[in-house]
Parts: sequence; structure tokens; C-alpha cells
Amino acid sequence: MSEDFTITVIHGDHTMQAINWQPMGAIDYILDIAAGGRFTFAGLIYEYPGHRPDNVAGLVKNGNGTAVVTGDYGPRYSANPRDNRAYRGETVINKGVLLVNNATGSGISPRSAVQVKDGGTLAGHG
Repeated sequence: MSEDFTITVIHGDHTMQAINWQPMGAIDYILDIAAGGRFTFAGLIYEYPGHRPDNVAGLVKNGNGTAVVTGDYGPRYSANPRDNRAYRGETVINKGVLLVNNATGSGISPRSAVQVKDGGTLAGHG
């Protein structure tokens, strides 16, 4: 099963805290943030490939606004695909800013290929 999960911010500053997204199939988490908008995701995208190897999650940033990610994927990553819990799909920044703003570790999954397209910016630390 392939799906998308989209969060849209038209204006304002919004935060989703302590939520851990767990795909039930192949899924892209799409953050569609309009110019002047800001969305902070203070959680993680988990995968359980050992149980369902086709569960591949990705992160897509659309819109001219800013999406902030604060989770640490370092402890979730394993080189053994069966034990890995960090999302494996691509991180794609089509437009606007994806701001990595975590204190430690990796704010984007070490298993994720990162694409920054024209009009997109990857910023921050972690």
C-alpha cells in the first residue's frame, strides 16, 4: 500500500510534539508550508522494516515557508536493515526551508538520501 500524509500550514507558527509517525505501508510525509508559515515537528518517523520490509517512509518539504525538524534519528539507525528504525525513504526539499534544529545526533535519517531542488534550502545543525 502506498499513501501520503500531508500537513498544510497556510499561515502562523505551529508545532506537533511527541508524535512518532509509524507508516503502515510505503508513505511520504509531506510538509506543505506556505510563505510566512512555520511548522515544527518535534518527533520522529519510525519504520519497522524487520516486520514489513516494504514499509518505506520519506519526508517531502513543499511550499515557501519553513519546516523545522528536531528529532534525533541517530539512536534509531542501524546498518542492519532488519534492526533499523530510522526512515529509509528520500528527504526531498522542493521549496522553502527545511531547518534541522536538534541538539544532538542526526535530524534527518542517516538512511535517507537528501535532495534539495531549486527553490529549496536545507539549513540548521544536527
